[in-house]
Order: sequence, then structure tokens, then C-alpha cells
Amino acid sequence: MTKAVRREVGEVLTAGQRSKRRGQDARPGIRGRLRRRNQPQLRLPRFRRRIARVIGAAGLTTVLLLTAWIGADIDPAVAAPERIQPSLDEPNATTTSEADGLWYFTETQLADIHASGITGQGVTIAIIDSPINLEVADLADADIRPRTEEVCPGFTGIEISERARHGTAMASLIVGNGKGVGAEPGVLGVAPDATILHYAVLNVAVDECAAPLADLVADAIEQGADILNLSISYNSPMDAQNAIDLALEAGLVVNVAVQNESSDSLDLLSGLPGVVSVENVDQDGQPDAYSVTGDGLDFIAPGVGIRMLKTDFSGYELDHGTSPATAWVSGVFALAQSAWPDATGNQLIQAAIRSTRTFDVDALPRTDSEGFGFLDPSTFLSTDPTQFPDANPLLDSGETPATDSAVEEHPTDPDDLTGAERPWLTLVSLAAGFLAATGLYVVILLRRRRRHRYWQE
Repeated sequence: MTKAVRREVGEVLTAGQRSKRRGQDARPGIRGRLRRRNQPQLRLPRFRRRIARVIGAAGLTTVLLLTAWIGADIDPAVAAPERIQPSLDEPNATTTSEADGLWYFTETQLADIHASGITGQGVTIAIIDSPINLEVADLADADIRPRTEEVCPGFTGIEISERARHGTAMASLIVGNGKGVGAEPGVLGVAPDATILHYAVLNVAVDECAAPLADLVADAIEQGADILNLSISYNSPMDAQNAIDLALEAGLVVNVAVQNESSDSLDLLSGLPGVVSVENVDQDGQPDAYSVTGDGLDFIAPGVGIRMLKTDFSGYELDHGTSPATAWVSGVFALAQSAWPDATGNQLIQAAIRSTRTFDVDALPRTDSEGFGFLDPSTFLSTDPTQFPDANPLLDSGETPATDSAVEEHPTDPDDLTGAERPWLTLVSLAAGFLAATGLYVVILLRRRRRHRYWQE
């Protein structure tokens, strides 16, 4: 056998082996090879596979982008500190003597209000915060109902670890009994007989609780919440908006802490229309080291030099931040709801914006640095909220009621939104780009196939 023949036989055998490996019938001989070579229609399946691969790749990429976007902007990343943060400036806490840090209670005549029989009885406040330590003396006999496990099965949100300090402190400021640790006086609650629904999402891992904020709010509504306390910051736009929409539609008063950093605008959660945004001040009405101003600010409240439990719950210290200021406001709203049980949440807000130190039948003037001013409990409780419309006045113009000063509405036109406020536009643009690229590639392949067919003919 000549070398040329052996080479030809070897090529044929190799082709046959390749064909068998592909699950096809081997076509030995040169005629089989020529038959395949002279059948241009056999290119069609290969062309279709190529189109399918292109479309499949683009579709898979779009699905992955959707999944990533949903995970980033809907599910609250409870383990990521940039998404949920306490509105409490904990690093600057200082040790106090036994009688310090109770000015939020003594200088706002809360003792007299309690003595009159108004203690928050019959009002339910939902607190979405860190885990809570129910073993502290200040919360003994308080009506606190843990609800975390209802939305995050297997995780109660009840513990005695350091990460429970923030949630425990907020609950104490609202329903604390003042029993204290050892010989030290404790934290006195603004509305000690109110009911607390507790949800732990701050400082917890995703595998413990990763429920969207809207799910927590929905559960609170089902449990009869009247007030929602959010002493946290939040950075998931769609979930935040869904949660606040649910709460406002159900008639809840939503109190939100502004961020603990100087800014001339409010952060995502406290800047949403309809919520009651709160900045903290000291006994002289001055803010702490951080000052938040803006047309969305509603009230200033006690939040500097506040008596709070230490991280290890062994005693007390002075602390400051917008977290305690917001908890204080929630307690005051609970007192007002208790005093005027027929008033709606919207009517309570109507009365509140007319009750900062002095009462005016018209909404009091507001400023970007103090909102409507320091909410005065005595004036607030003496004002019958049912005389006002059942409409949230903070929805009128992006956050705050119209006053003599110009109030800029929050942007609603997509062209006016910032990137953080329009994540859906980014998603649509990416999806459209992938679909356009896929379509262009398909057109090119079709044109190439058409030219190939004409050449064969």
C-alpha cells in the first residue's frame, strides 16, 4: 500500500471515528466526506444553534442582572452596615452619675402627664431595630411582643449579647419602668403602658433574618400597630418605599430618625414623603456635633445627653443621636393616641405640627434647621386632633406642609431623579442594551447566511 493510499485511509478512519464519537453513523470513504461537503443545507442546524446560543446567553445575562438587582435593592441586606444603620452615635457614649440623663422626662412634664392617667395604654408601637434583651430590669413587666420569628422562622431576635443594646435602649425609652441596675436609677419610658411589637433586623446576619422591610411592616399592621418607630437608616429604595406606602395606607404614624451625619438633605428613609422625620437636640435646643437640615425635616426632640444602658447592660451612660430622639417622639405620639383614641394617625400628625411649644390652629411656620420645632407633649395632648382633616399633611409637598417659605417638592419626573432614586431605569437600560446587541448580532448572521445561500445557488 502506497503512502498516499495509507494517508487517505487514515483520514477516512479518523473521520469515521469522529462521527461515531458524535453519535452519528460513520460514513467511511471519500464519497461520504464529499456528500457532507456538497450539502450546504447542513449548515442550517449549526446556524440555528449559533442563534440559540446568542439569545440564550443574552437571556441568561439579563436574568442574572435582574436577580442581582432584586437582591441588592429589595431584600434588606441586614448584615451589611451600609444598608441598615442605627441612628445612634454610640462611640461617643460617656459614663454618667446616677441622676444624669433624664432631662427628656423631667423637663417635658411627662411625670405630670402620667399622673393624669395618660400612659400610652391601648396603643401599639412597632419597633424595627436590633435584637432585644428582655432580661433588663427596665423592661420588666413591659408589654413587649417579639415578632421577628413570625417573619424569620427560627430567629427570635431575643438575646443578651452586645448587639441587643440598641433595640433594648429604644424600647426602654418608650416603655421603661425606671427600675435600674443595682442602686442606679433606670430609664423612664415616655409611654410605659404602650404595647411594643419588636422586630430584629439591625446588626443581624442574613441567614438569621433577611426579610424585606415591607414584610415586617405588613406583619405589624396585621398585629394592630398604631405607630412605627424606625430609629435606623435604610438604603434599599424600592423596599423602603413599599414599606412606607403600606404603613401610611394603613394609617400608621411613621417616625423616622434622620442620619447621624451633617447634611443639608435627609437620607433615603427619613426623606420619604409622609413620614415624621426627627433630628436630635440638647436641653438648650442645640443639635449635637452633627446637624441635618432640609425641607423634609419635621421635628426636633431630646437626643443629646440621654440616659441609656451600657453595651454590656451593667449600668448606664449618656449617649446621643437621632435614635433616642425618634423613640421619644414615638412615645409622645402614643400618649396623644391614648388621650384621643378616636383620632386617626393623620389627625395626630395634624395636631403635632400645631403643637410645638405653642398652639396655633394653623400649621406653625417651619424651618429647615428645626422643622416645626420642638414637639411639646403638654400642648400636643391638650389639642383635640379630631378637629383636623384626616389627611397626612406631610404628603402635601414632598414631605412638609406648605408654609410661607418655599418648599421644593421631591422629584417625581424620571429625568429629575438621581441614580440612587431610579435604579429601575438603570435596569431597563441594561436589559435594552443586551436585547439590542442580540438583535444586531442576529441580523448580521442572517445577512451572512443569505449571502452564503446565494453563492451556493
